[in-house]
Amino acid sequence: MGSQDRKVEHSEEQVEFSPLTQPEYPIRTARLRMRPIALKDLEAVNAYRSIPAVAEYLPHEPHSMEDTKATINRMIEQSALAEPGSWIDFAVELAPGGTDSGSADSGGADSGSADSEIAASEPVESGSRAIGEVLLKWDRDEPRSGEIGYVFHPKVHGTGIPTEAVAAGLKVAFEQFNWHRVHGVCDVLNERSALLMSRLGMRKEAELREVKWSKGRWMTFCHYAILQDEWRRSQRP
Repeated sequence: MGSQDRKVEHSEEQVEFSPLTQPEYPIRTARLRMRPIALKDLEAVNAYRSIPAVAEYLPHEPHSMEDTKATINRMIEQSALAEPGSWIDFAVELAPGGTDSGSADSGGADSGSADSEIAASEPVESGSRAIGEVLLKWDRDEPRSGEIGYVFHPKVHGTGIPTEAVAAGLKVAFEQFNWHRVHGVCDVLNERSALLMSRLGMRKEAELREVKWSKGRWMTFCHYAILQDEWRRSQRP
């Protein structure tokens, strides 16, 4: 450990940590590129965060452009991953020459309305325009673990893109950050998100019923998780 190493207090022990070493960008998959989100993504991110069906399962109302700008600025401030509790938000783009065709994907976005299904038939253009986000948050209390989150434009529902992007996020968490455990949370009504996590080997560990009043209803949250060794086994041929 170097001079910048710090410690998190636990009841039984102190866990040392250093700022996380980030991967080389962009992160590449068969069809996608992922990189830290930037202000140049403002219009693209607002295009889906302003959709009511998407915001239904996010911790905010449909965004104005100013809302999105403030959100991106907070993401940029946190992206150094200097200490537990910080997070990084990856913009997901369709790589040049990539295609939005692929295996059917019933999940992977933070909305599941009829409007989203209609929009899924729209073509996705390759290039440097964000079509979604994958977030990795370093756990404040247990710095050997973290949380994964995601949101995608409804037009990529049914393309396999959300699953491909979240799988890449898990790879960063387990291979680059060497986390022991990654968990994710979704609203019980968000069947797309639950199916995506299950598809990637994350098991449902808990259902916290009606724990938060938001957007005119009591929300029930489902908690999913996967361990590093479980993920490694799933990657074997």
